[in-house]
Amino acid sequence: MRKLKLTIAYDGTNYYGFQRQKDKPSVQGTLENAISKITKEVIKTKGASRIDRGGHALGQVVCFETCSSIPCLNLKDGINSILPKDIFVRRVTEVDTSFNPRHALIRKYRYIVQNQKEKCLYLSRYSYFFPYELDISAMEDTSTVFIGTHNFSSFAMCEGRNPTREIKDISIVKNQGIFGESLIFFDISGASFLTNMIRSIVATLLKVGQGILKKENIIDIFNMRKRVSWKAPANGLFLLEVVY
Repeated sequence: MRKLKLTIAYDGTNYYGFQRQKDKPSVQGTLENAISKITKEVIKTKGASRIDRGGHALGQVVCFETCSSIPCLNLKDGINSILPKDIFVRRVTEVDTSFNPRHALIRKYRYIVQNQKEKCLYLSRYSYFFPYELDISAMEDTSTVFIGTHNFSSFAMCEGRNPTREIKDISIVKNQGIFGESLIFFDISGASFLTNMIRSIVATLLKVGQGILKKENIIDIFNMRKRVSWKAPANGLFLLEVVY
């Protein structure tokens, strides 16, 4: 029996999230079907992150056990030949049988905001169009409130889970698309995140950038532990990398 680790990229637009669904298309279900056809086994995978429905990945990590002796490179090529064009296996490596993709040290996410007056249609699937002026310095200053270990119940769906999480780093960078589009990258890293947590943090920082909220308001929201009503749409969210 071998345990294999896959690093995959996907466009989540046409799926009901990463996690396997009974009657709806999911990235995990589609991937398992492709692997099962190649290995001629019933394959069940485990993923590193349950990315929100409509979100995307460049570095999702998935693992599974198999009795197949197919070499990793051949397996990668075979799976990709079956997968639809919006899912791609980037790497396949053999790992120790004790490896668990959920036990990550760091998960790195990027949220992309399209910050200009006119919408760029080719970016619509992969960014949040937000045509309002933003104070980047105010957002950067306020982002420090989120860094560290906190109770994030005000900014996430806890679903019975422990709301305490640690954010290692947040960076906010203005960038340009390939045709000169004005983009803002929110890069957020931590060991683990709650459902909708990153999207709620980004939406909160955008309100700060507009001048609707101030740094002290965010501290008050943390202390109230009452969930905010706002979150940025899922299409701007990417899982960049999982570090072990």
